[in-house]
Amino acid sequence: MNTPDPDGLRSLLAAVDPDTLEVVLPGPDEALAVIRPTTPAAAADAVGQLRRGLVPWTVGPLSPGRRPCRPVVVLDVSRLSRVDPVQPQAGLVRVEAGVRMETLARLLRAEGFTADPLFSRLLVGRTLAGEQGRLSDPGSAGPCLADRVVALQAALPDGSLLTTPLAPRRATGPDLAALLLGSGGMLGVILAATLRVDRLPQRITTLGYVLPDEHAAQRALACLQGAGLPLTGLVTEGVRLVVRLAGPASIVQAGRLAVERLLTRFAAQAAEPDGSLLAARVPPPHPHSAEVEGLTAYLRRSLDPAGLLLTTDEACGREPAARAE
Repeated sequence: MNTPDPDGLRSLLAAVDPDTLEVVLPGPDEALAVIRPTTPAAAADAVGQLRRGLVPWTVGPLSPGRRPCRPVVVLDVSRLSRVDPVQPQAGLVRVEAGVRMETLARLLRAEGFTADPLFSRLLVGRTLAGEQGRLSDPGSAGPCLADRVVALQAALPDGSLLTTPLAPRRATGPDLAALLLGSGGMLGVILAATLRVDRLPQRITTLGYVLPDEHAAQRALACLQGAGLPLTGLVTEGVRLVVRLAGPASIVQAGRLAVERLLTRFAAQAAEPDGSLLAARVPPPHPHSAEVEGLTAYLRRSLDPAGLLLTTDEACGREPAARAE
């Protein structure tokens, strides 16, 4: 193995598209360099160049306090952070190796899906390559994340990019993904995985309120319409207000808390909901006053800082109405 100088490493990695690869020379601690690809193809190209130059390398990012036992190049996969939209009909999602498990869980919940167990702060790639990535034994207590893998993308030691086909685990032929899972990166660097996901349980909640007067009821209705809630019914009659929320359980629960917090500003009192008042659809928005816009902006900032809830316009792909910031 070679220990090239910084100029030699720059020359070696010059063949990789510079727009898809960040090179830090020299690297921290004992690292010769840290390279951060932003696409799986760039990662595979970098591995190929390091092999051609006989340069030792390891997969990172390294854990805090850990350093290589000898000078090596660290292939940091943390920039591989793309999560594709869920394919709802197939129940699949493609996620790159640099995404944290807890981040993936949050993004999936926002779309009404889950891929549990996703309980750690580890990166997806490191989890699948380590002991937690081994396929569970028949009759084990519960499934593991590796059981959800239906396809992998990995850089092999020779620098080639392997993409395993989407096929059932019981399909005839060798399961190349099973060879890479739990291998510790010895057979290849996992760069992306396609996982099987499940829909979250659906929930429907109907809430009823009584407002101090009709004017307050109309103002509350206008605020609720602009708050990005999972509404399937919203109607007022006199001082009565009925709200129906539907969707994944976690989204409905968040929406219920949002409704309760907003309506406290209008001195609303909880009451038995009258389902006969519900319209077949959410009524068209009322003209928003400055007060309504301000309350809506406050609600979104305080209850939805990550922007997970969508307005009706955003959910339907229309241009959203301007909001007060």
